[in-house]
Amino acid sequence: MSTPQDADLVLLHGWGTHSGVWGQVRSQLDAQSLALDFPGYGTQIKRKFPADIDVLARDVLDRAPEVAIWGGWSLGGMVALRAATIAPERVRGLMLVCSTPKFVASSDWSAGTDIEVFESFAESLTKDYARNLRRFLLLQAGDSKRARQFSVPIREIIESAPQPSTETLNNGLALLKNLDMREQLGKLDIPLRLISGQKDRICHPDASKWFAGKLGGRHTKLPSGHGPLLSHPQALAEDLTALLNEVMAPAAGRASATHK
Repeated sequence: MSTPQDADLVLLHGWGTHSGVWGQVRSQLDAQSLALDFPGYGTQIKRKFPADIDVLARDVLDRAPEVAIWGGWSLGGMVALRAATIAPERVRGLMLVCSTPKFVASSDWSAGTDIEVFESFAESLTKDYARNLRRFLLLQAGDSKRARQFSVPIREIIESAPQPSTETLNNGLALLKNLDMREQLGKLDIPLRLISGQKDRICHPDASKWFAGKLGGRHTKLPSGHGPLLSHPQALAEDLTALLNEVMAPAAGRASATHK
């Protein structure tokens, strides 16, 4: 019987959500996957969310398989990337979905979002978490013509986990406001996939383009907003499968050579 420690894939969610956002992607994967909740969310609801990406990365490393491919959405992508730089021997491949090294726009970073957007969203979540998270996910999953098809899975995601505390949401906001990893990154010697949404208003596609230039890797643009996990789960599952196959191919080659 398989256990979480046998998982081939580790998947991390974004701010304000929980690991359930990966549900549709995971249902289309043949590989064993483990979707981890950050402290303060889902199965980790009673813990305090740290406003420090190093602490967050080490926390998920402590709960992850010894070696795996990692995928992360939005903030989860940055935590996965930080985990890869902290423990490169444990992250064999990486997929960043709608992620950015710097969430907030500045004079030297036009691919960010105005901080007022995050602050407004955080305030709305603390007032009515379920209603406003549902609205946000609907807007980011697709246009109004397709919104109805996402309504049921979004409701199921929201209802499947307890509401995070105001402290958790505010600590996450502080992390987003202060995060800037542009000067901390070097080349990663692992297979890398970068996924962006052409209509993403949270993490501009230019951020993934910047990652491709800085880290290498393949950049794919999807006709989505910030939530391709909901609108394009099959595409993400296919990319994760391709990444897994790319990682496993050299290992299979070495095993074959050993037995000759």
